[in-house]
Amino acid sequence: MTRKLLTLFLFFSTSLFANSVFDEKFGGTILLGKDLGFSYKEIGELEIKTTTLDGQKTLAKTNYSNPIFPQAFVLTPKHSLPMGTPLKRPFILEATLTVDGVKYLGKISTKEMSGKGRYDVKLVLNQKINTP
Repeated sequence: MTRKLLTLFLFFSTSLFANSVFDEKFGGTILLGKDLGFSYKEIGELEIKTTTLDGQKTLAKTNYSNPIFPQAFVLTPKHSLPMGTPLKRPFILEATLTVDGVKYLGKISTKEMSGKGRYDVKLVLNQKINTP
């Protein structure tokens, strides 16, 4: 009887813990646009972040030094600000690659995505921004 109770307790406590820790993940692949695809030499800094739909607040962020494209990514509550906050849609997904003072940007909205769970989003860096 005691063993059955212990097994039952472990099952429920593990289930509750798993549901509180393993929140929704959001991932995909970052691709280079035509302007950058042929000249990129695996240098620079890639920042991937999510913001509120109005762009006022960063929800999650991760960085990659000298990324190799196509660059896969996954955002989890570990990347959330503050850390551990569930990553909930809708939000804007934005990627910025900075190479020698030039920024390449790509962004999409998750507003029209339905359902829950893991996604495989393809985001293309297609906007070039020259910074002073």
